[in-house]
Amino acid sequence: MNPHNRSDMKYHLLIFLFLTAIACHPATRKKTTASYTPIEVETIHIDSSDFDMCSMAECPPVRVDYIHFQGESRRAEEINEENIRFLSVLFHEYIREETEISPTVPIAVAAFIREYLNFKVDYPQSVAIYETITGQTMLSQNPQRIVVETQFYFYTGGAHGMNGTIFHNYDSQTGRLLTTEDLFSDWQALTAHGEKIFRAQFDVPSDASLNDHGFFFEDDRFVLPDNVAVLPDKVVFLYNPYEAASYAQGQIRLEMPVREIGQWLK
Repeated sequence: MNPHNRSDMKYHLLIFLFLTAIACHPATRKKTTASYTPIEVETIHIDSSDFDMCSMAECPPVRVDYIHFQGESRRAEEINEENIRFLSVLFHEYIREETEISPTVPIAVAAFIREYLNFKVDYPQSVAIYETITGQTMLSQNPQRIVVETQFYFYTGGAHGMNGTIFHNYDSQTGRLLTTEDLFSDWQALTAHGEKIFRAQFDVPSDASLNDHGFFFEDDRFVLPDNVAVLPDKVVFLYNPYEAASYAQGQIRLEMPVREIGQWLK
């Protein structure tokens, strides 16, 4: 081999090793992580007093506080579009009239109020009063994920209202809503692990029927909810009322430390 060629090879190898060392250095990794720019958010408040129709009629108690991601970046727009769609669908679940899904949150809230006013016209003697309290909180924002929690309560008559909590995980770089397939590599293995935690949490022996202990799993087969929040230190799985047990049992929450299930996290 030509001595000059050997010299060139050594030179290129040294350059490669030098660049690799820089890339792997903790300070370099910290700088890369620090380059992420968080999205600023604001909370928008809506209540009955915001609507003209409520100045002429007795409207139901309404309080809605939802998150709006600021800025003109595509990722902020993507999250806002998905969040508005989600909230509109949520409100329309409690509207009996068949109407199209509202394009904005205020329009969805207005449709809920009109539903109540029309109800009072049809049934003036009814003492039922509609109500909703809906709020959102950003649980986490890092270079990988943005996690938003929505808590809601709706009452439209009957023995009790409906309440729940819903998590949404978004890709921090694109704003895309993430599914369980995006978040986890082996859902089946994670479910098996989750069942062990679930049984231990509720003192159900491994060979005993879950449904015999008051749960509602189809075919008595344990399933994890896809209502999940992937946080920096833990993963939270949440069943809302009626999803795994009776209304009286309320929400069921499973928490798994990331250090225990990191092998299944993408």
